[in-house]
Amino acid sequence: MPRSNFSQKANDYDSQASVQLKAAESLIDQALPFLNSTSIKAADLGCGTGAIGKITKEKIADLTLNNCDISEAMLQIAQESLGNDNFTYSNSSIPDDSGYDLITSNFALQWYDDLNTTLESCIQKLNSNGILAISLPIEGSFTLLRSAFKHVDAEDSFFKFPHLDSIKFSLSNCEILLEEIIDEDIEFNGSFEVFKNLHTIGANQKDKKLPAYKLRKLIRYHDELFDGKIIVTYKILKMIVKRVSQ
Repeated sequence: MPRSNFSQKANDYDSQASVQLKAAESLIDQALPFLNSTSIKAADLGCGTGAIGKITKEKIADLTLNNCDISEAMLQIAQESLGNDNFTYSNSSIPDDSGYDLITSNFALQWYDDLNTTLESCIQKLNSNGILAISLPIEGSFTLLRSAFKHVDAEDSFFKFPHLDSIKFSLSNCEILLEEIIDEDIEFNGSFEVFKNLHTIGANQKDKKLPAYKLRKLIRYHDELFDGKIIVTYKILKMIVKRVSQ
């Protein structure tokens, strides 16, 4: 199951999630040309506030979309935004049913405890030649922040981003239609703003909070790594794969 703190921050998510929302639009724009139908059954894993649904329904004339999220607060916001016409809402990490033409996930899979099993399950829930389209931050994201955690002897508390090789291994039986890694920089006035942003969008792990004294030390050191503005970098993997006909 995913590990994060999104339910408490659902109402503030979109205002602080510019990178995530940009990635969602790009993912859909690149995935849809691989589908040969204007009538699509789709599922979105970790739907959050419904960004994928908003973008996709404007581009697909006949769309049925199952929005999946373990955060009831996120699902409620998504439902208020998208409505119920051809949209369903599942309080789960992956859909229970199958027969999907398209399964998407944007900036959510990194929180899943067993990502490999999740990806394999998604492929099994696709129709033959169905499309899985995902984007997520991977190993290599926030490298200077990681060094700051290491400096204060707290590297075990730094989030472990998924590795590209592991993701590709889970999808090795699929046809890779697109594989792209993009570095996306975000600028902050100081390290405190970095942590405030992560907290606001719910991207903080409740079981790995640092003691206050160690957090202050980490922030001071991270500030010293920059000359002026703080730049943090997401290394974002975008993959679009097709389930091979069997």
